[in-house]
Amino acid sequence: MNLKLTVRKSAINETLTEGYKYFEENFSQLQRLITQSSNTYLSLIGLIAWLKFYLELYAYALNEDSKSEIMQKIDQYLVNQSSDIALCSSLKLFIVKQMLYFTKDKNINHLRIVFKNRNVKWINEFLRQDAINNQILTIDMYLPFCSLSKDDYTNVNNILKCKSTERIKDLIIQCQTNNRLTYCFYLWFIQYYSQFYTNLTLIDKEYSTLIENDLKTNLELCFEPIGYHFILKLCKNFEITSYFYLHPEMNSEQVHYRLLALNIFVLFLTSRSSLPNDHTFMSSLLFDETNKMPHNYVQHINKRCLLGLYVEDRVVKQMLYVKQFVQDRLETNQIFMEDGRFIYQCSKDCFYTYFFDNCGAPVARARCPWCNAEIGARAPHVLLKRSPPQIQRSIQEGFQFINEYIRNHNNIDRYGYHNSTTAEHSTVNDKSDHLNKPISFRLLHMFTHSMLILLYEMQYLSEADLIELTKNKIHTTSVNIYLKNHFENDCQLIYEILNNRDQTGHMWLYKVFNHSLDILQLSGILNTNASIVHFEKQFEETVVFSHIESVITEIDEYKSIYTQYVRQKKLEELNDFIDELVENEEKYPLLQYLNVTNTQCTIEDFNSKFQITVRDTNLYYPITNFIFQRLDEFQNIKHLYPIVRFTNYLLEKFNHRITRNDAATYPIAFYLNNTKENSDERDQHLFRQLFDDFKEAWFQLKLNEVAYGCQIRSFHLDPDSKNNFKQDTKLAYVLLNTSKDDSSIILAGCLVKLAEYQNNIVGHFRQKVIKNNNENVKQRQLQTIQNVKKEQLFHMDSDKFLHLLYDDGFVIDCSYGRSKSIVYDFDEIEIKLKHLIEHLCDFDVTKFRFLNYQHELFNEDATLITDIRNRIPQESLTNDDRAKLHLLLANMKPDAILDHIGSLDYIFTYLRNLISDDNTMTIQVFIEKYIKHNRNILRQQQLFSAIQIKHIISLYELIEEIVFDKIMKNYIKQELDEISFTQEEIQQVIEQFSKETYLNEKMSQTMRDINIWITVLKRLIIRILIPIVDLTIPIEMYLQRSDLWNDNINENDLDNMKIGSNIMLKHAYVIFKNLNEKVDDGQKKQDDMQDNAPDERVSSLLSLIKMSELGLCTDITCGDKTKELFEYDIRNQLNTVKNKLKLIVEEKLLTIKHEHNLIEQAERFLDVPSISFDELRNLFEDINQTIALNHSEIMIKVEPLLSETKYCSCICICNKQNMNSNVLFVSTVP
Repeated sequence: MNLKLTVRKSAINETLTEGYKYFEENFSQLQRLITQSSNTYLSLIGLIAWLKFYLELYAYALNEDSKSEIMQKIDQYLVNQSSDIALCSSLKLFIVKQMLYFTKDKNINHLRIVFKNRNVKWINEFLRQDAINNQILTIDMYLPFCSLSKDDYTNVNNILKCKSTERIKDLIIQCQTNNRLTYCFYLWFIQYYSQFYTNLTLIDKEYSTLIENDLKTNLELCFEPIGYHFILKLCKNFEITSYFYLHPEMNSEQVHYRLLALNIFVLFLTSRSSLPNDHTFMSSLLFDETNKMPHNYVQHINKRCLLGLYVEDRVVKQMLYVKQFVQDRLETNQIFMEDGRFIYQCSKDCFYTYFFDNCGAPVARARCPWCNAEIGARAPHVLLKRSPPQIQRSIQEGFQFINEYIRNHNNIDRYGYHNSTTAEHSTVNDKSDHLNKPISFRLLHMFTHSMLILLYEMQYLSEADLIELTKNKIHTTSVNIYLKNHFENDCQLIYEILNNRDQTGHMWLYKVFNHSLDILQLSGILNTNASIVHFEKQFEETVVFSHIESVITEIDEYKSIYTQYVRQKKLEELNDFIDELVENEEKYPLLQYLNVTNTQCTIEDFNSKFQITVRDTNLYYPITNFIFQRLDEFQNIKHLYPIVRFTNYLLEKFNHRITRNDAATYPIAFYLNNTKENSDERDQHLFRQLFDDFKEAWFQLKLNEVAYGCQIRSFHLDPDSKNNFKQDTKLAYVLLNTSKDDSSIILAGCLVKLAEYQNNIVGHFRQKVIKNNNENVKQRQLQTIQNVKKEQLFHMDSDKFLHLLYDDGFVIDCSYGRSKSIVYDFDEIEIKLKHLIEHLCDFDVTKFRFLNYQHELFNEDATLITDIRNRIPQESLTNDDRAKLHLLLANMKPDAILDHIGSLDYIFTYLRNLISDDNTMTIQVFIEKYIKHNRNILRQQQLFSAIQIKHIISLYELIEEIVFDKIMKNYIKQELDEISFTQEEIQQVIEQFSKETYLNEKMSQTMRDINIWITVLKRLIIRILIPIVDLTIPIEMYLQRSDLWNDNINENDLDNMKIGSNIMLKHAYVIFKNLNEKVDDGQKKQDDMQDNAPDERVSSLLSLIKMSELGLCTDITCGDKTKELFEYDIRNQLNTVKNKLKLIVEEKLLTIKHEHNLIEQAERFLDVPSISFDELRNLFEDINQTIALNHSEIMIKVEPLLSETKYCSCICICNKQNMNSNVLFVSTVP
């Protein structure tokens, strides 16, 4: 076996050439051992095994018409061997058998035709010599035959061939009390009828006359008129327009369809008892209570329950579907939400039963397909209210309701033909609930359709009768064609179940029909559902289960008996040896060793044997059955690992470092080839390798649809798009994020789908093997999908399953004539699958690490600020620094401010991983040291590059406030604004929030400052609500996060915070707006009070202004008090200007080093001719931007100060100058 598996098809000629000298030696040595009758059995077995291996390769090469030189050499060697050497004949026979085994549906005649014009001398001589020695007709078609009673059939054949009227009449009389003889009698006429296909035979008028004139009375008396007409139709080959009319142009498959239908009808005829009151189940379908033909078959059939028709009531089918699906989800622990454990009914007036997919909770909304009423949810987890109301039942109550409804439904007897499913919609798994195997249902289904077809063809039913019989359920122009399609489809489905690769399934059916004689005499009438269930179960137990374990053996037995009967005492022909039905040691020695062996184990063959030979696969082999039923789905699981690796890489590479617009604009290829932004060759190589692995896995997925949460998307990949995938696919498609723009829903749904597949396997294993209860399930440790390791996944597909079979999963019966049948060790396979599954992990499909785009900083689970605070101790900016930066940022354009906050997002992703005790390094130093591949970030951070990293969080919070005040509050989403709430709801939320926060006496003094809450709400809106998240989450969940608060807030304050769950994220803005208005109102009142009580100095200033307006002298020498006032004011203004200028100079000193470096670099570049254009351009842009920034800083910082700082000119009116009295209003009162 191993030797054969190691030879590739492409290497066969090479292997034949290399092994030829051993072929000659081993052949000669084996011949000597046989001649000498040596007892060296070990050598004998070894030589035979080697020669079988070599000649099997040679047979394959012959079939492929190999032109290699070695083929001529082997041909000449076989020709040179004397025909008297029997061993050579055995080897030649083995080659021929192996060639026919490879071609499957070909026979010896096909070989004669193929090799007639080919230069292979030995095979032409071998086939010609066999034809000369065996002048008998080759059996090309195996016909219906009574293999259980060959003697009875021989007796019938002899009598009917002699055409003696008296002998035939005596035979008919014997048939009245012997059902096997009756069966043989009918089958003989079927074989007689088959000659119209194999030969251009005309109707034997003499024989037809014998039947019509001399035997009609006897036949009608014994078999009823229907039996007589059936025999007569067979003798006359039916009418030329009939379905059963045979002619040589038909293929063998079409002929066997008709022979099978006739054979089944014979069973119905044979089941009739000669006693008037002795009823059998089978005969009750064709005959009435007196065992006579009914006068009207439509009325008769409508009083009978027909075989093989399952319930088609739509209520029952829907209920069974819901029950099965929910049961599977329960067993695999897929229903984990409390409000997901229900089954629903449309209403008391409509029995449409349904459940909610995915999480099981009511989330979707639709219309009932039966009554068109709205069903489902009004909102997530809120059932739609209507009249009449939907009915909600727990799963246990739902199952009880379904079982009771079906039980009551089954008590209703269903007569006549009530099947409305077309042949095209029939499947290989269809069956009634009381049957164990689909093949049993298919056989019984064939019985009913063959009966109706024959009744129509024999004109006992008309087309109009068929329409009436089917109660107008069949939407077709011809019910007769509908029935024929069903019958032929039944045959095909049975062949599929049997895995009928060698086109011999009809022989198994002939043999099963023979064994059906055992159940023909089962007494009863098929006029109730109970009787149908009883008979069908008996049929499955008695007939099907007894002959399904080894289909190949059953077929070989049938062929052997049939061949013996046909040949009787004549010589064997070559076909008999090819089929391994006979042996002849003198003519073909060692045949028992030179048998054809099935060396190819297939998934289809295993599944066929498993399904038809094991009575209850779910009971005895629950894991194998479960895996095999869904192997097409589960083989997707192995692709999870490369998909996760690639998405994790992208998460680390682009998290907070790419904008949503860029991700949605540029394709994957842009980033794969972007060496300018990423000059690290190793990283780029890793990027490409991970992408290639991802693409390969992605296009091997076989999924119809995926779902993330309640969002369902179809999953269809065009194989032709694989080559251009990276050019045609935007990066956003593979960036896992939580936004609702649909960019990565398919990716997230795919990860969930694959993880759920593995959870199904593990859940089923625990349910069936470990018997875990719900408590054990809750206590299990769940793995996050993105942390999965390759060894934790279920790696199983068709190829791996075959390796599992080859590794002690099956054996071959090497007995002569049986070596084509493989015996599988189902117990071993079950044990191995259990061992594979017990080490697998369960996945938590609710937890993901998502990518955040720039300016969309946080999601619900991860926060950069917390990571940075844990690694780098943070301090707040000084008041002077804060004032200076606030002034700079407030005068910038909105886009520039957003660029700064986005740049800080980017820096945070590197800073969170910093391992250093130095928190005094500046942002510029950090960037130059740790962010080497992004020069743009240096230019973006010029304004605050001198700030130390210990102040970076404080800087970020400052920019956030400015972003909110200057930009965000003007673009609040509608669902957050006041218009989305009633005034009562707003008032209630604000009052409750105030009482539970800053007005709560149990809060610390710091937490009772309303301004702190306003600041936190600003951050919450920017960080949480600008990215799109679920707005119905309680606001407390986020306000308890430390990253939203300054360092001076105690963790205990956050832990002790209690805010009602009815206050949600959607209320954040209306709360902020109200608190802010309260602070503004309080400040206004305070300003008004100060305006109403001016101090003495202000009064003096106002008097002075009045004097100026009246044209009076305002010289400061005119009064000491006035002079003192102006002197104080000018000193105060001078001090302010000095301090402001000092700050500007200090900042300038901090950045001058960087500017000096730019100058030195420019001088070097100008002296070196080899500097690239890109380097020159980048340096030019750096210097240009530095000049612009310096100019803007001077304008921003100095000019406002100078414009606000006035000095007193204090010149009298007599000197013709007026004093600028505005200075008095802007001066600071001491």
